[in-house]
Amino acid sequence: MGRSGGDDVRCLTPDVLAAVAEGYGSDAAREHVASCERCTKVVDLVRRVKLVGLHEIGDALDDIAALIGSILAEPPHRWESIATDPEYHHAEIARCLLAIAIDARTHDGRIAACASAAATVIVDALSVDAQATNDLRFEVWKTHAALLREVGEFSTLRVALARADEAAERTSDVEFARAMMLLSRALIAADPDVWEPDEAFALLDRAEAVFERRNADRFRRARTTRGMLLWRCGRAAEAYAIFRAVAAETPETDVVNHNDALRNLAWSAHDIGNLKEAASIIRKVEEIDRHYGRGLNIARDLWLTAQICQSENDHEMAVAHGQASMLEFEQIGMQAERIRVGLTVVQSFTALESGYEALALCQELATIAIALDRRQPSRRRLLTAEALQYLREAAARAWLTGPAGVDLVSAVRSYVEQISERPPVRFIPPVPLEPM
Repeated sequence: MGRSGGDDVRCLTPDVLAAVAEGYGSDAAREHVASCERCTKVVDLVRRVKLVGLHEIGDALDDIAALIGSILAEPPHRWESIATDPEYHHAEIARCLLAIAIDARTHDGRIAACASAAATVIVDALSVDAQATNDLRFEVWKTHAALLREVGEFSTLRVALARADEAAERTSDVEFARAMMLLSRALIAADPDVWEPDEAFALLDRAEAVFERRNADRFRRARTTRGMLLWRCGRAAEAYAIFRAVAAETPETDVVNHNDALRNLAWSAHDIGNLKEAASIIRKVEEIDRHYGRGLNIARDLWLTAQICQSENDHEMAVAHGQASMLEFEQIGMQAERIRVGLTVVQSFTALESGYEALALCQELATIAIALDRRQPSRRRLLTAEALQYLREAAARAWLTGPAGVDLVSAVRSYVEQISERPPVRFIPPVPLEPM
């Protein structure tokens, strides 16, 4: 990494800049930012956006930052059209928008996708003569495709993938860029709405072959994707072995990635019944997530702790941690995850014979599921709402009592988990609702 100057000097990638803005970038990354005017502008603006919010960018910003501020001051759905104005066609603006997209993906995927979409407009307007610009164009389209996958925009994803493939051929490292696209396509093939696991495994084989000899960090990411895919295929023990290896191989100095690796290990340890190991790991993971203020991961940590407590029959603590997780998910607008955690809490309420609390929560979860399906209709959301309405009716009939009640909640919860991680299938009530 060198000082910023002409187009021959490569700045930090947007994901690294987002990490520096959050305060957990590596020493080398922070040193580069301190000596690079371009990267400093990006980091400063990402921090400013986080502090004052998207709709309160002041007029005090100047130069490139003022132009970025004028984009962010508008509603996110307008950013892409605003970026068509030649005034915004600067590589620095694209870099900053991409860093903002990466930063936003953990709390609002749609805002992240709007920011990356605006960045694609800008990079496509830039000259193809400069190699640094071509590398940036690839990073923008690759990340935009990933964000479209994460928010379920499969109708426009194919175009983004094609553009990323085209951009990969103009990068300074074509082999590596192609391997990155193999990994991106593997993630798509492993997505529950696509679900082509054999294709995903084949793509990962090819990507890992490149990363293993060229980039240890990317190799670990590809292995993590393989672990997730194995877990979705019901091969929990194999997933655990991979997550354990990735956690051991990730340097502790790489705090965030090491913590993420440990979280994956904790979840898989719980799934194969290693409750003490899972509990020990997740406590340390949550401490680090709270230190860095990583709200989404805190919600996930609390959710796993609730499940561990439930597996140990400590239902009061399962309720406490589950409710805390629900609150975290609510604050970041992740209602589908809030529903899934809520079902954990309902099951523990039922085990505690807390019928009133179970009924109240079932009513709340059904209302959330119905609203979510109306706002963003999909087969998965429709079926989730159907399952939650069934559970609400069962709770109203006082069926959520004793071991049979626990089994009924568990069946509905397992169904919702299944269609959240795999293609949705028809809901079959575990106990038919007879007319009252």
